[in-house]
Amino acid sequence: MNVANVTNNNLREFDLNWDLRRHPVWSKINTSRTDLIRLRAGHVNGQMWYVGANCTDSPSEATQRVFEQIDTLNRLIEKHHHDLSRVTSLTQILDPIRRGKIRSLIAVKGGHTINSRLGLLRSLYALGVRCMSLASEQNCCNWVDSSLVDIVDIDSTHLRTDLSLWGRLVVWEMNRLGMIVDLSYASYGAALDVLRYSRAPVIFSNAGAYAINRHHLNVKEDVLIPLATQGGLIMITFDPEILGGYTIDNVLEHLNYLREVIGSDHIGIGSGFESFDGDIDGLKDVSMFPNLFNALQQGKYADGETFQPWSEEELNKLAGLNFLRVFDEVERVKLQLSHEQPFEDDDSEDALD
Repeated sequence: MNVANVTNNNLREFDLNWDLRRHPVWSKINTSRTDLIRLRAGHVNGQMWYVGANCTDSPSEATQRVFEQIDTLNRLIEKHHHDLSRVTSLTQILDPIRRGKIRSLIAVKGGHTINSRLGLLRSLYALGVRCMSLASEQNCCNWVDSSLVDIVDIDSTHLRTDLSLWGRLVVWEMNRLGMIVDLSYASYGAALDVLRYSRAPVIFSNAGAYAINRHHLNVKEDVLIPLATQGGLIMITFDPEILGGYTIDNVLEHLNYLREVIGSDHIGIGSGFESFDGDIDGLKDVSMFPNLFNALQQGKYADGETFQPWSEEELNKLAGLNFLRVFDEVERVKLQLSHEQPFEDDDSEDALD
């Protein structure tokens, strides 16, 4: 979360109403691509705000950093309550009283931030967090591997964790709470493990198709298929390094491939504007979402080649309906598990049966 890192959680030094492109400080920050002016120009009605901590932080520092960022984000939403509305359920998202406001959902990047404590996971939920990625960019969580293990030579299987037994407890406790499991940054093996054990659909909030660009953060077809079968969602990133190029055509290529392989019911927009430095031509910030949807509707790449246009129904699903469907199913699973007691940190494999 840029505002927390740049201002040290001091909101007196930040206003989301500013045009940050013209601000003397924020205009110099490459990842500063979101403000209310541009959110409105991009017709954004919902936003998932990620908080997180560095892998170089100690476990206690990571937890403290995340809790402080959640406080900052909640205060930011309250400060701009005429434009933003914090939501923690599908009912709140669909509530007509919030019409015209940008529904704001809090998410956490990196399971290392709960310091291997299920009580901290439950505390995050109590503070309004409704989504958490298990892994992060670096391999710093001892119960789940990040995708970095997929690009190094590890011959000994005992050096790999994928998803540990305790990691399964985390996934199942997230299912019980009604928190969305985010597989972004997770290793290939960990992703397959989660898809095997999770009772609720899961998402990749910031990824692309591995078949289009062989980047370790992208998703392989044999993960995409069970993801879709389970009802899950892959949300396309706008990170040029992950996409494999710097044009809107690179985004379109990933989206069209995913539509062909898993169907339009399982694709969303992740963008991830605050997490990378490079720019996609025509998609440099949140104000430019219409450029992407216009291209999809017209069925035309910037280089002149054509593809099957996306229907209005498909575009609505891509824009958010698919995510709402996943959230709805996550809440349904929560209801089904409402009779279950919270897991304890020292629960054994028997507790998972």
